[in-house]
Amino acid sequence: MANTRMALHVPALLVAVLLVYIAANGKGSGPRESRQLMGTILLLVGIAHMEFVRPTLLYRYDAYLSTLSILFVGMQLPVLAPVWPRVLSLDTWAVPRNAAAGVLVLVLAFPVVMEGGVLLWQVPQCTTNIYEQQYQMALFVRKYYQGSSLALNDIGAVNYYADIHCLDLWGLASLPVAKAKRSHHYELAEVASFSQQAQVRIAIIYDEWFVGMLPAGWVRVGTWTIRNNMVAANDTVSFYAVDPSEAAHLTHCLREFSAQLPGDVIQRGPYLSWGNEAANW
Repeated sequence: MANTRMALHVPALLVAVLLVYIAANGKGSGPRESRQLMGTILLLVGIAHMEFVRPTLLYRYDAYLSTLSILFVGMQLPVLAPVWPRVLSLDTWAVPRNAAAGVLVLVLAFPVVMEGGVLLWQVPQCTTNIYEQQYQMALFVRKYYQGSSLALNDIGAVNYYADIHCLDLWGLASLPVAKAKRSHHYELAEVASFSQQAQVRIAIIYDEWFVGMLPAGWVRVGTWTIRNNMVAANDTVSFYAVDPSEAAHLTHCLREFSAQLPGDVIQRGPYLSWGNEAANW
């Protein structure tokens, strides 16, 4: 039920699919007809989705349901077209029925329209967030650490744009990390061990995700902070030299790349004061 309350457009669309499915059944479109089979599968998947999948900002995990639901309804409208004149007639019994149908359509359309409007309002800032953080991380890694071993916790853009050996400290793409987290044995020692085994040169992570879990030998060289964050998991990403000997090179790379960053990105760290290890954080 919590998932349903957080994404009302999903049950609204599934109810619309169910109603269209029932209305179209027997009108040249039986249960085994391909479009009706699509509706059956869509309803079953949609019910499972509402039960097990948590809605997220931008509805990125349920966008497929919205798209397929609208597609199904649109595909079945020609099947229902022959009954429209009778449905829209003004005889005594049709008027209350049509009024009720109109109210039902408005009720089902309201959450779809409202949440779609919010989505359109959010998208520009969300894409700005990704451009200023994730995309810049990817450009940085591709320019300076192509082919290297890196530790990350938000791996998508970096792995898409750069060819690296990725240790996913969050566990989605690294099985040893996933197993350690699942067994509740994922602490500082495991982070240090996995990083050493993978011969990681630098780590680019959200500090808040790893409080008390980062090895003492890791050297934080700098941070990037984005403004007005709506979609990134954290507004600040930190750059660590996993081996202290890597700190000088990472400092040089961040310093050189700093002029390329969008102006709204707030940069902090020793790399901004060339050679000054006492830089104010």
